[in-house]
Amino acid sequence: MTPDVPRFEQIRLALTVVALSVAAYGCAVSRAVDYEEVDIERAETEVSVNQLIDVGIMIFDPGIPKTAKEQQKELVFPDVRRAEARYMPYHLKNTLEGTGFWGSVWVIPGRSDAVDLLVWGRVDRSNGLEVRLRVGAWDAGGKEWLNKTYDAEVPAKAYAKFRDLSQDPYQNVYNEIANDLLKIRENLSDPEIETIRSIAELRYAADLVPIAFEDHLEQDGKG
Repeated sequence: MTPDVPRFEQIRLALTVVALSVAAYGCAVSRAVDYEEVDIERAETEVSVNQLIDVGIMIFDPGIPKTAKEQQKELVFPDVRRAEARYMPYHLKNTLEGTGFWGSVWVIPGRSDAVDLLVWGRVDRSNGLEVRLRVGAWDAGGKEWLNKTYDAEVPAKAYAKFRDLSQDPYQNVYNEIANDLLKIRENLSDPEIETIRSIAELRYAADLVPIAFEDHLEQDGKG
């Protein structure tokens, strides 16, 4: 089920107001952020079907501090953070789909070995003005594509009344993740892409009829 985006944006805006208030109270911390948009790479021509890699994005780990004291110090509201952990994968999904470089892109509740490319994320920081995500990605063959921390600061004007509502304040982060995944994909040969797709298809079939496919798949230390 897709999160209620308008309601979520209202919650995030309220959180941003809190963050700004705390900053102002703490000695007029400046919000003059050097904000440069990250352009996203888009396909100029249609990608061949047999070159499309399907992507499964797991619901993010909300990264909620264990103690109430830590939550208060880091301005973490557990319910809001959990909502973000569900919402962010959907926004990344829409970003990837919009590039035209990928096949089907799903948001999935947990790990699946029957997908061409699996993406995992953890919210280490998010208060409306700053975001830090830890993101990893692995293909069906067990190769690590990505293991990186993404940081971004957002200017308060990103929440202005007359802003572009089609753009999430954290869009730069999603664009950067999409561009990084594309760089890896572009370095793959046609046979490598075919192998990834074949492994995922076999695993999907094995999940449906385990006995029939038990001789076709062998796991090593990488999975």
